Amino acid sequence: MLHKCDSRFWSKPCPIGSGLSFACSEPRRRLVRGTSTNGHECDECIEVSIGSIINELSRPMLNGNKYSVQLKSILELDPKWQVHYNATFSYTYCSPSSIRIPNNIRAVQKIVQEALKSHLKVKAFGSHHSTTDIICPPTGSIAIDSAHLNWIKINKKAKTVKVGAGTLEKNVIDALEAQGLSFPQTTTYGGITMGGATGTGAHGSSFKHASTFSEMLVGMTIVTGTGEILTLKGKDLDDFRVHLGFLGVVVEVEFTVVPLYKVLVTAYPTDDAILYTPAFLQMAEATDSLVVTWIPRIKKLAIVNRTYVPVGTPGNGAAFGGGGAVFSVEQRVQESQIFDYFEVTRNQTAMCAVEEGYFYSIFSNVTSQGFPPAFIDNMGNFANPVVGFPRNVLTTTCQAPKCAFLAPTPILTKELAFAIPARNLQLLLAIFDEIYKKYPSCFPLSGVLFRFAPPSRGLVAAEQGEPTIHFELLIHLVESNHDIASIQLEFFQALSKALYANKKLKARPHWGKNGHEVRTISYLQFSNVFRRKECWKYYTSPIEFSSNSSLTHAPPGIPIREPSRRLRAYAPQTCTRRRS
Repeated sequence: MLHKCDSRFWSKPCPIGSGLSFACSEPRRRLVRGTSTNGHECDECIEVSIGSIINELSRPMLNGNKYSVQLKSILELDPKWQVHYNATFSYTYCSPSSIRIPNNIRAVQKIVQEALKSHLKVKAFGSHHSTTDIICPPTGSIAIDSAHLNWIKINKKAKTVKVGAGTLEKNVIDALEAQGLSFPQTTTYGGITMGGATGTGAHGSSFKHASTFSEMLVGMTIVTGTGEILTLKGKDLDDFRVHLGFLGVVVEVEFTVVPLYKVLVTAYPTDDAILYTPAFLQMAEATDSLVVTWIPRIKKLAIVNRTYVPVGTPGNGAAFGGGGAVFSVEQRVQESQIFDYFEVTRNQTAMCAVEEGYFYSIFSNVTSQGFPPAFIDNMGNFANPVVGFPRNVLTTTCQAPKCAFLAPTPILTKELAFAIPARNLQLLLAIFDEIYKKYPSCFPLSGVLFRFAPPSRGLVAAEQGEPTIHFELLIHLVESNHDIASIQLEFFQALSKALYANKKLKARPHWGKNGHEVRTISYLQFSNVFRRKECWKYYTSPIEFSSNSSLTHAPPGIPIREPSRRLRAYAPQTCTRRRS
């Protein structure tokens, strides 16, 4: 067990401008094994520079919180953690018995067959982008790193692309553009794998076009829990479009694509009164892609209208994704210091000032206040409107350690991400407004974000077969003082519980973003799924997958993964035979 040599080191936030790191009243200290002055073995405290901290944060194995150095020592000393990986932006570490890196479908098949013989579970993972423990198998299981399943095969005539499940979205987009093709929509961040994107229903924002890769699927090749190789097309794909890793390792996915286009982006503010009228949804329906940020405190919306234009339209600009994708690790360390200071001093006014600055950064140039530009032209200057290719405007990417979005981050956050039927927007707003009046809050990290999606054919897709609104917000949690709660936590928890409890709202969680407690709402919504698949109660699988799987091809008689066990509890008792 690790001990603190001096509790003062973690008891107070550092003053702004002091040059000291977050959560300490002395220069940043590192805990290493040593002997204390009283003769007892403990952790000796020595100074470490901010540069050293940044180096630690940049290592993929580290969590990025203030205990990362301690955690590294634990991982090195405990044999259980000799093999491990962790989720981006998450305090979740995974400890399989081994990590395999296959480069073709036969290699994947052999791994699954080996696991079957040894009664082990398997989890396939990609870029670690999910913020939940969906990427982790049980301790001692086999993990499959999909990084080498990364081929790209474009059929220009058929307008389709086949890719390995571990291929990064940004690489596929670049390859398509070189052939004069594109996806009709992309996710905001392009550093995710195509297998993971389909598995969790990762989405962009559009009523007009397919907004998820899950809906663009036209084919998929998987290895089932018995080691069988299956290629799926047609109606079978509906079980796979959002798969949550239930029944197989996805090896290859095939998508439909469209001719290349450019995007004209225009961002502007407006009063939030439109949010309470039919005109809001009509605006989204009339636009190729729309992203809306709401700041309830000032009753304003920031509208980002993204209209598709011919490829010959002048302009080669880019979007920075609202800043999150371009912060350096150094900036994130500073951000954590600032937010912790606001929290500890209960400075809601300062928190709201940052929120307002974030709002204005979406459509205007406030770089002088420390906010990166949301959009730039081909000269690197702020621009609004701006024209650019989808790979630069619809999605953003960057490279660690210069990009804190990829590197483990020291800022501790909690995210609430739900999808609701568009027809229930006014009910959502009524619930939100009632809670906001009781717990007025500011959301400086994201505002309240609205994105849009057409109906989905996916069995467990968030879009539920009808036009859908994705509703998201992000709050900062205090790291430096464990006896102090976040200023926004009251509002966050009250809203979370209200969304769970109101069955009329028909809310579904974003599978890759929400924390453990959000699974509650998914259980409440699964009755319809089991009515459609009444033999789900017989579902069993040897594998722990964060890739695709089919309900139809479930192998019998082998232990299932934990999330599936929870879901199976809601299966009806009317099925008399197993599905073949």
